[in-house]
Amino acid sequence: MLIGRLAVSNTPVLLTDRGVSFAVLSALGAATVLLVAVFRYIDNRAYSVGATIIFAGHLLVAIFSLRYLPYQWDIGTYHETAMALLAGRPTGESLSTIAFGWVQAGLYTVFQPDVLVVAVFNSLLAVLIPLPVATLARSLYPALDGLDGVRTLVLFLPLSVLFLSIPMRDTLALALFVTSLALVARAVTDRALHGLAAVPVVGALALIRVELAGLVFAGTLLGTVVLAVRRYADRTVSVPSLVAGVGVTGLVGVVPFARRYDLGTLNYQLQVRGVGGAAYLTPFRYGSWVDVFLAAPVRGIYFLYAPFPFHVDGVFDLVALLELPLLLVLTVGAVRSLRARDWSTPLGALLGLVLVGGVVGYGLIDANFGTTVRHRIPFVVLLVVFAAPVVERWWRSAASTLRDALSLQPKPTLDR
Repeated sequence: MLIGRLAVSNTPVLLTDRGVSFAVLSALGAATVLLVAVFRYIDNRAYSVGATIIFAGHLLVAIFSLRYLPYQWDIGTYHETAMALLAGRPTGESLSTIAFGWVQAGLYTVFQPDVLVVAVFNSLLAVLIPLPVATLARSLYPALDGLDGVRTLVLFLPLSVLFLSIPMRDTLALALFVTSLALVARAVTDRALHGLAAVPVVGALALIRVELAGLVFAGTLLGTVVLAVRRYADRTVSVPSLVAGVGVTGLVGVVPFARRYDLGTLNYQLQVRGVGGAAYLTPFRYGSWVDVFLAAPVRGIYFLYAPFPFHVDGVFDLVALLELPLLLVLTVGAVRSLRARDWSTPLGALLGLVLVGGVVGYGLIDANFGTTVRHRIPFVVLLVVFAAPVVERWWRSAASTLRDALSLQPKPTLDR
């Protein structure tokens, strides 16, 4: 009888089977039609098969999460915000929460107030995200042949299957993030008009997650400078120069970061987020901006790779730990790919700044594994982009091994 039980101001929101049978099935039908249309347009069998499987997986994970997992996250907050917007009541929430609340309210208007409706469309977005990611990888490595491995890996990233399924803003934010980067990449590499299309996408991203939009904007500025130096000064930009450019731009970016997060705000965020059994690097407080700069590398490493084996004291920690080997392999693969393959220097500078800036920025304020593994998903996707040549080599090797294994199977014979 009960599909979801969301704690909102100690008042549970009950979603009955009758609501699910109409609203959720209608949303599922609409999402399926859209997905089939994408399959026909893309015409890629590997992607279509993988996306179909994981789309069903996202839906099952969403239902299971809402019904059985003890975590509430912010699902109830977004639901109540959407209901308040539909009723014309003030919400008292932040701009980003209200922005996503309008999206959720729009879905509720078309279908019915049911958080599983949002989960259905989050699942749809989750399986579409690999498409702009593949475009981004192709722009970074123009000579790269095939992108089936990149698309498949992004589809099946372990923790993404959970956090991109649940009815919150993370899926829409990630979709806008990678789409804006893909459009900017096309503008930087060969088609300037794509930059105009990126403007409204970045604007929408700023409403949902302003920090990600700020990273895209800063990265675009650096990529444009590198492109101008290469094109108009007729000079090759070396890797040390790119690293220096990323560093200088990052230092400049400290100014808007400090305006948004002064020392008091940073310490408040650490206090709020560093609670519970999943907290890490506690107790810790910033006494000055020198502390911020000194702590940035360590907290960035924790943000990208934690939890580590010595942090595991629960089921969720163990599940999150299972992603650590993949993150390490992707990091090594990214370094090897950048050393061995020709890549677009303007786009490399852009994505490098976004990756480093995002890992350090989020690392400075996150202090809980539950929040960290959710916030780092966009940057794990960027690691896949940087490691794309290695990922494709893995994919071809696995496909070749599978074909060889199937060819060695004895052929069935007919009994006479």
